[in-house]
Amino acid sequence: MSAFRNYAMSLISASVTVVIGLLSDIVFKLSNNETFIVVSTGAVVSLAVALIEQRMNSDQKEFRAHITAEMAEKLDLFRMIDEIDDPQLRAEVFLLARRLSIGEVPSHIAAIRTPMLYDRARSTVYASNVSLTRPMLYRWDSLARFRRIVEVSGRRSAEGVTFTRTFFLSRRQIIAPDGRWDERSWRTLRAQTEAGIAVRIVWAEDLELDNLPPHRKLVRDLTIFDSLEAVDTTGVQVIYRHPSDRLREFLDIEKEQLKYSESFDRYTGVELVDLEELAAAEVAGSASG
Repeated sequence: MSAFRNYAMSLISASVTVVIGLLSDIVFKLSNNETFIVVSTGAVVSLAVALIEQRMNSDQKEFRAHITAEMAEKLDLFRMIDEIDDPQLRAEVFLLARRLSIGEVPSHIAAIRTPMLYDRARSTVYASNVSLTRPMLYRWDSLARFRRIVEVSGRRSAEGVTFTRTFFLSRRQIIAPDGRWDERSWRTLRAQTEAGIAVRIVWAEDLELDNLPPHRKLVRDLTIFDSLEAVDTTGVQVIYRHPSDRLREFLDIEKEQLKYSESFDRYTGVELVDLEELAAAEVAGSASG
């Protein structure tokens, strides 16, 4: 039937073109040039109609194929669930489906999905990291997993994705009383800025001085991709996405973190010192005294 309809449409279009030509020549007494223009226009219109019809048929076929594939996939899913003969295991499957449907991706999936989100991000990636001691901050240049995050961030930043990372740090751990920075800490943060990441700092002492309400929600590790998926890495890694209320909560936390932060760029050109060696020397001096 579809083939017959296509044939009929083409035949009608061609007939209309011929009729227009005859009317132009016999009834309206147009010149040869004018008749040629009219017939040419009719031919173009006929061709356009035929192409539109062909595109519509093609789109309909693709749509039908898409619907058929989706239905087959869903039927397969129901069939596989029905074949699980253990009630407890079947309940686990329904629980997983329930969590995913409300926008909560459990840890065993989140661990695999998070690296993929770094590659899928289209516009922005925001992250925060709590490193209240020097050893915690040093992980960014000593552990392969952290170095990999910086490496991927640098590559995606070069592709146009905007990266921001807010560090929660302690001045007592990072800056000496005379204002000199711990060298390794400074270079660790500097490596991130060189990778194209906008590094910001929230000083823990400032939060204490501001006498904020309990700031456990504010001081946490998280990563937000395109404001669409938030990874909570403070405890067990979980991803929250639409329609989860936790996603909106994390977006609010991002705003609060940025409000209390300052740019690492303001510390360009500071004097550096090895605070690890300095602390060891102080301990040795106290012991000898």
